[in-house]
Amino acid sequence: MKENLSDTLLQQIRSCTNLVHRLIHSEHHFKNSDAQNNIGRAQGIVLKILAEKDGMTQTEITEKLDIRPSSLGELVMKLEKNGYVERRQNENDKRVINVFLTEKGREFEKELINPRQKAAETWCAGLSDEDKTQLSELLNKLILSMEDVLTKNGEELSEREAPFGFGFNEMDSEGFSHHGHKGRQHGGWRGEGRKSFRL
Repeated sequence: MKENLSDTLLQQIRSCTNLVHRLIHSEHHFKNSDAQNNIGRAQGIVLKILAEKDGMTQTEITEKLDIRPSSLGELVMKLEKNGYVERRQNENDKRVINVFLTEKGREFEKELINPRQKAAETWCAGLSDEDKTQLSELLNKLILSMEDVLTKNGEELSEREAPFGFGFNEMDSEGFSHHGHKGRQHGGWRGEGRKSFRL
């Protein structure tokens, strides 16, 4: 009997997704690197913000994080004490303090890369950039095809019927999901899932 390629493809996707969930589960226990253990999450966020735009004022950082100025002051003091940032008076306004990453802080921030990004690079190590691009485009076509079927049927997937990749965009801020599917409030199936499916 001739093999049904569509059925084989879906089985491959099922196997791939099962492996992803197993990898997420196995790496969850080791996701905190030495860097993350040595610095608070809030301090890490400040470093990330400065890596994106160095020299921000404390007021700008406070507004971006939506925290009290006193709380930010404590965070910056700790980072400065450990040599990760330095504060300088603004040249145009002496009342304003700008915060800059030190070389040590810049190197340290690189160690705090999103764990999901690190994991994705490791898991996809066997694929070239061209392979990743082609696979991503094909998966998007498959997702669109599935969405079209649902639209024509006038149906929504229940959580029990959710397809293999459903829930990938529910990974937490550290990049990993702790308990699989957490419910539709974290992201729907149509459209949103397409973005999180990209490699």
